[in-house]
Amino acid sequence: LEKLMSLDTYEVTLLREGFEENGEDGYIRRQCNTVLVRGPCGTMVINPGSPWDGPALIEALKKHGVADPSLVKYVICTDGRATHVGCLSLFTKAEMVIVGHDIQKPGNVFIQHDFMDDSVPFEFDENLSVIGTPGLMDQQVTVFVKGIITPHDSFGDEVPKTPVSIAITGSIFADEEDAARTGVFHGSYFPSDFRGDANSGLSIWRQSRDRLLERSEWIFPAFGPLSAMPNVISAAFARALKSPNMNLPSAFLKIFVFRLFNRPLNRYAVEKCDLKPGHCVLDVGCGLGVGIYYALKRVAPLTISYLRFNLPGRIFGPQWLARLGLAPLKVSTPLDKDGIVHGLDTSMEMVRLSKARLSSFVKAERVVLHHGSAQSIPLQNASVDACFHVDSFYFWPSLEEALEEVLRVLRPGGVVVTTFNPRHLNRLMRWGWMRYARPDVLAYAMTLESVGFCDVEWIKDDPQAPTGVQCIRAHKPPLKLLS
Repeated sequence: LEKLMSLDTYEVTLLREGFEENGEDGYIRRQCNTVLVRGPCGTMVINPGSPWDGPALIEALKKHGVADPSLVKYVICTDGRATHVGCLSLFTKAEMVIVGHDIQKPGNVFIQHDFMDDSVPFEFDENLSVIGTPGLMDQQVTVFVKGIITPHDSFGDEVPKTPVSIAITGSIFADEEDAARTGVFHGSYFPSDFRGDANSGLSIWRQSRDRLLERSEWIFPAFGPLSAMPNVISAAFARALKSPNMNLPSAFLKIFVFRLFNRPLNRYAVEKCDLKPGHCVLDVGCGLGVGIYYALKRVAPLTISYLRFNLPGRIFGPQWLARLGLAPLKVSTPLDKDGIVHGLDTSMEMVRLSKARLSSFVKAERVVLHHGSAQSIPLQNASVDACFHVDSFYFWPSLEEALEEVLRVLRPGGVVVTTFNPRHLNRLMRWGWMRYARPDVLAYAMTLESVGFCDVEWIKDDPQAPTGVQCIRAHKPPLKLLS
């Protein structure tokens, strides 16, 4: 221990491995993970346990070189649950106790800190801090430490021997399996916020998980063994999947995911929109523009035919003679009967590539590309007949805000369609590529209804669909006519 302290390195030990299980008598049996942190700032115990855990906790401390609870300098409970705070009375000599957002020192002294501002951690030193991570409970915190993990029977041989970034999270991550899912929706109960909005609590929970996944290499969940986060290569692909740019993982994704794997998804999404010539369409998360081209074939057949056989028109636009000064500019042309496809993407690189691939249609004013987010769609109210998106909603910061925007820009009776392949998603999650995504298909379908869409369909066994592909489709309610 003295050697560790002299090297300014923290040692992180799982004092007691917790569990949560349903008993045959109908009760839930639950015991939290208790973690010991030792290093330059002294000795810290995180989530000491319930009142009945005291004797076992004292023995566990002795086993790991802490002869008496009076030697513990800091005690932190990630929230105020009974399973976390019950043993606090053992640590009357502690210099500081943190329970959720409360920071208390001896003499009834409280320290003020805004844990809701996650950009300002409560720091003990540069390698040990506490941040607010609201989720199932508002006043919930996570301990971040850069240190060495002590071997444990349940960890196996994969625990690193060098200092790593560790998050001791409490119930933000229930267990090892939950942490490995990296954002997938599960059946936890999400309480409403102070306005009675359950979706708000779910969104905050997701954001907290995202922050932890971005910063941590290893996670101590509420119960059971710790969990390793995806390695550096997986994390690079995860970042590229969320926001593609010009790096090598992005180049791989452009070829194999966006172009090959997503092509049948885009084609099927366009089919389910039931597009007609002249319709105005929005592709959210347009990527390389594959879906835009399929939509163009349906809403702009005249332009497609014209540009196919008119090379100057592809280069200079439909009114190329006028632009060259060889003919008067026409106020209208037969091509004006065609529809328009809008593409929206958060990645400037994707917008640039789409514009290059669809340049002739951009010049013909049949394609309009926008750089922006689904939470702020740069289109007028009720201006779009259909909206589709493929492998996009997983990365929206707020499902509710994005779908409210889609509802706003759709005309009454307009349709929104998304397509996805569950096996493909599971594969990406297994590889760790979805650590910054939230492929919560059930939550997406529920949010469609909550923001005001009607006729929500989850199409799973369509014989016309590509193998394994599913679709969710919904409509904006039509206008009600006064009788």
